[in-house]
Amino acid sequence: GSAEWTPEFMQHFGITEMLDDGTFWMCFEDWSREFNNLFVLRMYSDDVGEKFHRQEISGQWTTETAGGCRNHPSWNTNPQYQLVSKQDTTIFVSLKLRNRRVARLAGDYPAHGVLVLSKPSGPDEYRKTFIQSAEDEVVFTPMYQAIRESSFELELKANTAYVLMPSTFDPKITESYFLTVFSRHPVKIEPLTKERSAAVMTGSWVSGSTAGGCLNNATWRSCPQFLLEVTADKAIIPVVLEQKDIGADKLHFIGAYIFKAPLAEYPGLDNMNLVAAPKLINASQCTTSAELTRGKYHIVCTTYKPNEENSFSLKVFSPSATLSPIPKAWNRQGLKSEWKAGLNGGCVNNEATFMNNPKFSLKLSQKATVHIVLSQAAKFQLGFNPFRDSPLQNYIH
Repeated sequence: GSAEWTPEFMQHFGITEMLDDGTFWMCFEDWSREFNNLFVLRMYSDDVGEKFHRQEISGQWTTETAGGCRNHPSWNTNPQYQLVSKQDTTIFVSLKLRNRRVARLAGDYPAHGVLVLSKPSGPDEYRKTFIQSAEDEVVFTPMYQAIRESSFELELKANTAYVLMPSTFDPKITESYFLTVFSRHPVKIEPLTKERSAAVMTGSWVSGSTAGGCLNNATWRSCPQFLLEVTADKAIIPVVLEQKDIGADKLHFIGAYIFKAPLAEYPGLDNMNLVAAPKLINASQCTTSAELTRGKYHIVCTTYKPNEENSFSLKVFSPSATLSPIPKAWNRQGLKSEWKAGLNGGCVNNEATFMNNPKFSLKLSQKATVHIVLSQAAKFQLGFNPFRDSPLQNYIH
């Protein structure tokens, strides 16, 4: 309210009335001579500027709920809060830890942040336990910092369900926190405590046995397989594969393939029956989601490379599906050979040299279904030709 605020100044700065709100003016030359730092603050709870709605939640990470960031399989055990607005709005979220100096706590603040996910199916009472599509569902990933308070601003869409998930970077860190949400328009925030039911199976990848690698490798058929039965005429089935936490820098690329199962009681062997392939990721959790019709399917759990070891759990979240072990195993036999000079006659189109290829005898004591798999170390075009009794006369197409 000083006399220097002339009508010309007020008109220049768009000031219509003089208020005792701390607004001042000085020329840039004077400011740069007197100051070397400028701090710009957002006022969310003062009487100055736009009014924001404020909601504050007091919580804590316990030994059961300190799940850590998404690098860890336990990430979905963190506290979760569903947030819904009836109109497009802007929110400002603050996550503050208790003052360590006042509480006489030694050490630094744990790195922390708030992960924001969306619920494509809309608001419900269930916690977020898996992510089907990171591109669609991960709205905001925090930059975890070892400071007392972290914050961010976010634009929300009307009638869309969001999940705020405060977490520390590392799991098993117990600590209290204060979560504050400022919003331009009213928003509804409620804690999520109800878990979705899931069918669960466990297994492991063992080098030289069940660690066959992905479908790029001929050994994929030795990977653990499970039987999935869909009881609805049509349903979207999320299949979640979680590997044991062996350290974020040691996690394997993992994924679960879904195959149609013409012979449900035996493990699948034919990659032509593939229904859904995962995007193998180097993370604790990978989700394969597919719209499936009534019937039986095989789920094959793999790492990207063969002989990568770890244990895992497989979860199917759907009331229209059951998960069980595959009851029977194939009778397996294997032989090794090679194409070399004198044993490389080419395909059946080459009648003069075709019979120079390696030959093997297969005898059956009774009628049976037989799967023959030919694999090679190189990347040549390959195949095999079965004959009954006399070659070239009784070719089995």
